[in-house]
Amino acid sequence: MKVLHAAFMVHPIPGVMNQMQWELMAAAEHGMDWDTRLFCRFAGTPNGRLIVPAPPSSPSRKGAVRRWGDRIGLHRAYFRWLAEQAPRYDAILLRYNASDPLQARFIRHTNTPVFPIHHTLEVPELRHSYRAAGRLIRVGLEQLSGRSTFGAASGIVAVTDEILLYERNRAGGPVTPGYVYPNGIFYPVHPGTEGDGRDGTPEILFIASHFAHWHGLDLLLDSLEHSHSKFILHLVGTLYPADHARAAADPRIRLHGLLDIADVHRLSQRCWLGLSSFALERKQMEQACTLKVREYLLNGLPVYASHRDVFPDDFAYYRMGPPDIEQILAYARSIRSAGRREVAELARPFISKSSLLAGLHGWLETRVSQRSPQAAQPLPTLAV
Repeated sequence: MKVLHAAFMVHPIPGVMNQMQWELMAAAEHGMDWDTRLFCRFAGTPNGRLIVPAPPSSPSRKGAVRRWGDRIGLHRAYFRWLAEQAPRYDAILLRYNASDPLQARFIRHTNTPVFPIHHTLEVPELRHSYRAAGRLIRVGLEQLSGRSTFGAASGIVAVTDEILLYERNRAGGPVTPGYVYPNGIFYPVHPGTEGDGRDGTPEILFIASHFAHWHGLDLLLDSLEHSHSKFILHLVGTLYPADHARAAADPRIRLHGLLDIADVHRLSQRCWLGLSSFALERKQMEQACTLKVREYLLNGLPVYASHRDVFPDDFAYYRMGPPDIEQILAYARSIRSAGRREVAELARPFISKSSLLAGLHGWLETRVSQRSPQAAQPLPTLAV
């Protein structure tokens, strides 16, 4: 079975690129006939196995007109490219784009089975991400295009159980074929767990490219203001101005801005614990499988967060709890004796990209073999 996993972005997001690159590595490890492609504008030297370079922007357009025209042109170019690729594959995994009628159009007009991959609850996220006018348009468009997409897709793939249930309800019920494919991380032969720079003062790591409102950093800062305990909190990423001012005023907090993978690894060696989101309910979610949790565990750091992930209740190195610094410190002390290699290896069955991809591949084989051939209308030319 030959599979294409395709995604569209105007500009690449590092976390998404990492997920897709690790998927390529896992597929090669298993000997799968599997291609992963990210269609985007890319300033550097493109990775030929991953990046499909999008056309450059038009210099003749200005301001908002240029931005909208460029984005529509990029969408058309992406689906033209995808229509050309589709006949070469037995199945297509498509990273779902919200409010995208061209996506629904493509799925309706291709003979290749298409399985959209959902990474969020689209309508609640749109309602929290845009102002009134834009929110109304995007939500309405998503409700229309989503209904059309579900009607033509061969199944639903989602990164959490919660998202799968939400999408199945949108599609019309639990009979819709579905599969949970969580985010994962590629385990090297020797995980980066050598070295232990921890000392007697608890050091805690909290990473986000940008600390959005659903990360709940403000709630954690509220707790810190009522605590006199000794610790160091490392914040890696950009903050809202109000959160930045509060954090900068506390001498126990270190603000690092954005760091590369090597710097994060070095910082992790000093830390006792990693933190994940504390306010997913702000976008009506209770469950997530974030990349930073997987990076923490691969580096041998136990994790504390307020949301559910893929780990069972008896997994000792993922603890759910409120954004209360005293409870966080208590957990950090309780697992202080755990070795980094032990943490990384016990987490492997739940977050290894190789194991997760093998399960998805088996499910896709079953779905494709059960699918009756369907006649599709030729995809009309998508003129720029």
